[in-house]
Amino acid sequence: MLKQKQLFRHNPPETYGDCQRTVIACILDQAPEEIPNFGIHYKDGAKFKKALDEYLATRGLFLISFAYDISLEELQAYMKIAHPGVYYMLTGTSANGTHHVVIGLDDKIHWDPAIDDSGIVGPCNTGYYW
Repeated sequence: MLKQKQLFRHNPPETYGDCQRTVIACILDQAPEEIPNFGIHYKDGAKFKKALDEYLATRGLFLISFAYDISLEELQAYMKIAHPGVYYMLTGTSANGTHHVVIGLDDKIHWDPAIDDSGIVGPCNTGYYW
């Protein structure tokens, strides 16, 4: 896994964050520039998901998402037991107050691609971690 920082902060309408593509790039050992910036579809979840799914399909991959209505600590403890040693994408709300994606490993945030290391401080505005 290649640790890299995102190229764009989430500051609409000037820039749309690219944490999702950066996390994917890190896991695939690629440069973020080699992956589309799904963040340009931030306001349209269906377009965001379609662009992400289409890209992953070109790599023979697909995304499986689960919504968790538990604390971050419980979620991380579960991931350590259920999927030890496996990198996973974790989505929640960052310290900047926006949806953010980091890389988890066991019961820890293994890598935060945010330029300012804003991390995950709570669930998404839906009330769930993904």
